[in-house]
Amino acid sequence: MSNVQWDVLTSTCFSFASFSGQFVPNNRPVASTQLSAEWAPSDGKWEDKDFENDIKKLEKEAEERLDAKISEMMANVEKTGK
Repeated sequence: MSNVQWDVLTSTCFSFASFSGQFVPNNRPVASTQLSAEWAPSDGKWEDKDFENDIKKLEKEAEERLDAKISEMMANVEKTGK
Protein backbone atom coordinates (compact mmCIF):
# COMPACT_ATOMS: atom_id res chain seq x y z
CA MET A 1 0.00 0.00 0.00
CA SER A 2 1.48 3.36 -0.98
CA ASN A 3 1.70 6.38 1.29
CA VAL A 4 -1.03 8.18 -0.65
CA GLN A 5 -3.42 5.25 -0.29
CA TRP A 6 -2.58 4.97 3.41
CA ASP A 7 -3.22 8.70 3.94
CA VAL A 8 -6.58 8.46 2.16
CA LEU A 9 -7.57 5.40 4.18
CA THR A 10 -6.63 6.93 7.54
CA SER A 11 -8.28 10.28 6.80
CA THR A 12 -11.44 8.46 5.70
CA CYS A 13 -11.48 6.39 8.90
CA PHE A 14 -10.98 9.47 11.08
CA SER A 15 -13.68 11.36 9.21
CA PHE A 16 -16.12 8.50 9.63
CA ALA A 17 -15.30 8.16 13.34
CA SER A 18 -15.88 11.85 14.02
CA PHE A 19 -19.04 11.96 11.88
CA SER A 20 -20.59 8.85 13.44
CA GLY A 21 -20.24 10.35 16.94
CA GLN A 22 -23.06 12.72 16.09
CA PHE A 23 -25.54 9.85 15.96
CA VAL A 24 -24.82 8.39 19.39
CA PRO A 25 -27.94 8.68 21.56
CA ASN A 26 -27.78 11.18 24.39
CA ASN A 27 -28.85 9.69 27.73
CA ARG A 28 -29.21 13.00 29.57
CA PRO A 29 -32.68 13.67 30.99
CA VAL A 30 -34.81 16.22 29.17
CA ALA A 31 -35.82 19.27 31.20
CA SER A 32 -39.47 20.20 31.25
CA THR A 33 -40.38 23.70 30.09
CA GLN A 34 -43.82 23.75 31.69
CA LEU A 35 -44.42 25.62 34.92
CA SER A 36 -45.94 23.49 37.62
CA ALA A 37 -47.11 26.30 39.91
CA GLU A 38 -48.93 29.55 39.30
CA TRP A 39 -47.42 32.81 40.45
CA ALA A 40 -49.37 35.04 42.82
CA PRO A 41 -48.45 38.46 44.21
CA SER A 42 -47.09 38.50 47.76
CA ASP A 43 -50.03 40.51 49.10
CA GLY A 44 -52.52 38.20 47.38
CA LYS A 45 -54.18 41.01 45.41
CA TRP A 46 -54.26 40.93 41.63
CA GLU A 47 -54.12 44.33 39.98
CA ASP A 48 -55.24 44.77 36.39
CA LYS A 49 -53.14 47.66 35.13
CA ASP A 50 -54.52 49.78 32.30
CA PHE A 51 -51.53 50.12 30.00
CA GLU A 52 -53.42 51.92 27.25
CA ASN A 53 -53.35 55.27 29.07
CA ASP A 54 -49.63 54.86 29.84
CA ILE A 55 -48.91 54.11 26.18
CA LYS A 56 -50.87 57.16 25.02
CA LYS A 57 -48.97 59.34 27.49
CA LEU A 58 -45.62 57.97 26.28
CA GLU A 59 -46.62 58.50 22.64
CA LYS A 60 -47.56 62.12 23.36
CA GLU A 61 -44.24 62.75 25.13
CA ALA A 62 -42.31 61.15 22.26
CA GLU A 63 -44.15 63.29 19.68
CA GLU A 64 -43.36 66.43 21.68
CA ARG A 65 -39.66 65.52 21.86
CA LEU A 66 -39.64 64.74 18.13
CA ASP A 67 -41.29 68.07 17.29
CA ALA A 68 -38.76 69.90 19.48
CA LYS A 69 -35.85 68.13 17.77
CA ILE A 70 -37.25 68.91 14.30
CA SER A 71 -37.62 72.59 15.25
CA GLU A 72 -34.04 72.64 16.55
CA MET A 73 -32.71 71.06 13.34
CA MET A 74 -34.73 73.41 11.14
CA ALA A 75 -33.37 76.42 13.05
CA ASN A 76 -29.86 75.04 12.60
CA VAL A 77 -30.45 74.63 8.84
CA GLU A 78 -31.75 78.20 8.55
CA LYS A 79 -28.80 79.53 10.57
CA THR A 80 -26.03 77.69 8.70
CA GLY A 81 -27.72 77.26 5.35
CA LYS A 82 -26.82 73.55 5.31
